[in-house]
Amino acid sequence: MAKVRVNWGPAPEDCSVSLFAVYNTAHRSLYVLARDWRTAMSVAYTANHVYDPSPKMAETYGRHVEEVKGPYSSELLAHWKSIEQAIARRVEGTVHFEGDHISVGTEPFAS
Repeated sequence: MAKVRVNWGPAPEDCSVSLFAVYNTAHRSLYVLARDWRTAMSVAYTANHVYDPSPKMAETYGRHVEEVKGPYSSELLAHWKSIEQAIARRVEGTVHFEGDHISVGTEPFAS
């Protein structure tokens, strides 16, 4: 869960966005919509989920990012249509699961 909700608005028209999971050993994974993994890490940094936007793996600490290609968990499966709506609008920001809908930052998307 992000400490700060982030919505950077839509990506430029010539860009598409994807869903990324940003892993941090100190927190639960954070789902982020972004145009690439570097932008996903920057969103996570802005949301205070990671203290440095570069991936790092160490013996006692790790943070990395990977693109989510499909609804592999029950939480994602239940909200996949909402996620697809946000992707279609090219919105970049943190994804929050809220009952029957998601929010990117504070902007709601319902399926």
